[in-house]
Amino acid sequence: MLKLYIGRNAGRTVCLTLPVTADETGRAFAELGGASSGEPVLIQEARTSVPYLGGWLKGLSYEKKENRRELDFLAKRIGYLTQAEMLRDILLAELPRCSRWKSREHWGRSSISLTILTSMR
Repeated sequence: MLKLYIGRNAGRTVCLTLPVTADETGRAFAELGGASSGEPVLIQEARTSVPYLGGWLKGLSYEKKENRRELDFLAKRIGYLTQAEMLRDILLAELPRCSRWKSREHWGRSSISLTILTSMR
C-alpha cells in the first residue's frame, strides 16, 4: 500500500492511493488549484507498509511526470512484496552499517538469513 497526501506548502492536501490513473491525478491537481498555480505540488505525507519509505518520499515533487510514473511502479511493486521480502530488503539496506557482515553476498548465503526469512511465512 502506498498512500500519498499531496499539496502546496501550507495549503490543503489531497489523498491519493497509488497506483492512480491520469484522471485521478488530474482531479487531484484541480482540487489543489490547477497544476501551474505558482507553488509546487509536493508530497506532504506518505503512508506505506514499507518502514521508513514515507520519510524518503516526503517533500518529493508530485508535479514531475517521471516521479509520478516511478511512484506508481513502486506502489505496484509494494503490493507484491511479501513480509519476508520486506524484511530481507530492510536488513540488506542496514548491512553497510553492520561491521559483523563483510558483504551483501555473505548475507545472501548465510543460513541465518534463510532461517529468518523462512520462519516468517
